[in-house]
Amino acid sequence: MPVRFDFKHIHGELYSLLVNDRSYSVQINSADGADEIRLGPHIFNAVVEDAQSLALRRLKTQAQPANSDVIIKAPMPGLITRILTAPGETVKAGQALIVIEAMKMENELKAPSDGVIAEVLAEAQSPVDKGAALIKIKSA
Repeated sequence: MPVRFDFKHIHGELYSLLVNDRSYSVQINSADGADEIRLGPHIFNAVVEDAQSLALRRLKTQAQPANSDVIIKAPMPGLITRILTAPGETVKAGQALIVIEAMKMENELKAPSDGVIAEVLAEAQSPVDKGAALIKIKSA
């Protein structure tokens, strides 16, 4: 059975939720990247992500086998605005490697592990498609 719903911002932390013609008041308190959602006497903890944030988080958490080469791929279509590394450079896990502008936001892609830059496959100021290979890192 299909469920009909509508969700609208009223003001401040207050929202209106309409589910199958039943109305609910919802309060959302945001702090430290997490949201506390109050629906009547019930409290739910959640993290709300847009598609871009979800793609970046998935990219950061992709597991790589030990001692394997790593290919940094574009998590979304965009424009390469800066390349922050060069072939032969030793990089540490978490080090910024490349910046992609997408939806008017700059997104820094970071090394998932220690290694040496084997190849930079992208050029600054060039457009890229989602999934395009950008940088190859040889494991340390």
